[in-house]
Amino acid sequence: MACSIGVQAANLWALRRNIQWEGSLLLIFGGALGIPIAVYLLQNAEARILRVAFGISSPYTPATCCSVRRWRAAAEQPAGGSRR
Repeated sequence: MACSIGVQAANLWALRRNIQWEGSLLLIFGGALGIPIAVYLLQNAEARILRVAFGISSPYTPATCCSVRRWRAAAEQPAGGSRR
């Protein structure tokens, strides 16, 4: 987690002149507002409830859906990878 934060901070510093800050302020404010709420919920929620909620929601994320579509498309291709 610390390495992820460090890498993202370094990237933000490197890209600071190319970011359109005016359009990002609302997103930054929303993220900053959500941090204390998320920390409170993570500290006070039961682990069983978090596991169930994550298990229900994670298969339906856009990245997962795209991966499943690509996997199905690859499975439907004829052997050798060429389509006719």
